[in-house]
Amino acid sequence: MKRYIIFFAAIVHVGKLSAQQELLDTSYGINGRAIVDFLDRDESRSTAIDASNRLLIAGTHLFTSNSDLYVCRLSTDGEVDETFAANGPTPGFFHYIPESSIGRWTPPIIRVISSGKILIGMAFGIIYPESTTELQPHIFCLNSDGSVDTSFGENGLVVLQGHAVIGDILEGSNGELYIANVVEPVGNSAQTRLARISSNGQVIEEDFAEEAIEFIGDPY
Repeated sequence: MKRYIIFFAAIVHVGKLSAQQELLDTSYGINGRAIVDFLDRDESRSTAIDASNRLLIAGTHLFTSNSDLYVCRLSTDGEVDETFAANGPTPGFFHYIPESSIGRWTPPIIRVISSGKILIGMAFGIIYPESTTELQPHIFCLNSDGSVDTSFGENGLVVLQGHAVIGDILEGSNGELYIANVVEPVGNSAQTRLARISSNGQVIEEDFAEEAIEFIGDPY
């Protein structure tokens, strides 16, 4: 409940700032607004703040019916930080193109854990040989400089099994990670599933906890 209250308060506060332009920090970005231009049809989906008070953005780049994932970092003055993912194809941006994703995907979420590493969760619709598709949760781990943490999972990526949407990523007291998934609904019912993985991306338990939840309408 607290998250919804804080989110609502943030919307009200931003609305107030829009009405009183003199309250904007005009030294940030362009007259108080940061503009991120990666490719055409970009959408920012989730944000986080790192230990140096820099804004991290996880977003999607849409093309035809598919979607890529991108992550960038803004400096404290609102500019895209090109030292982030500096060795990638586009300095300033981590970019992931799913090999076999088509048609379906879910918005990414981004979290910064106590080590300073960056976790991104996103589900992609994967095509199987029998022409069926499933939303598979993907967990990415980046170092604080935007490079891929190759010690995590398989070259920085963990793919969980099952037809599910990632709801959140939480860090435990011993560094373990908990991935909250919402399994595809049947009718108006859906199942939540809590997966537990180690700090280096080894899956400990995919069905750590389950609880039935009733939805009204489509939860997606």
